[in-house]
Amino acid sequence: MMTFVRNMKIRGKLFFGFFLVLAITVFIAVFGITNINTNFALLQDYPSARYDTLNYLATEITDLRRLVTAMAFRLGDESTLNELRAEALRGRTNMDRLVNTNVASLNSDILIDPARRPGG
Repeated sequence: MMTFVRNMKIRGKLFFGFFLVLAITVFIAVFGITNINTNFALLQDYPSARYDTLNYLATEITDLRRLVTAMAFRLGDESTLNELRAEALRGRTNMDRLVNTNVASLNSDILIDPARRPGG
């Protein structure tokens, strides 16, 4: 092989070298694109979704704290307290749904060791 390359003219050597670099570049690009698409899908499906779920959960907790404070200031007004209580129960139901969504996402994430999953 080396004698073949040594015996080639400069034009052939340059062509061979550029072709080799081009082939390596194409291989790396194809491998990188397929790897990035797979990893991006995993990141989009799991950690990003859990991050959004936890942000919504934090918002619900803040809303419940606001409702508790409002209840403390309206102790004598029973109708307002009932409205605030109903809103707090809706918030609690939404929090339960968000927690269950987060646990389901953790359990279905293939990147997490099964021993470290909730209930695992």
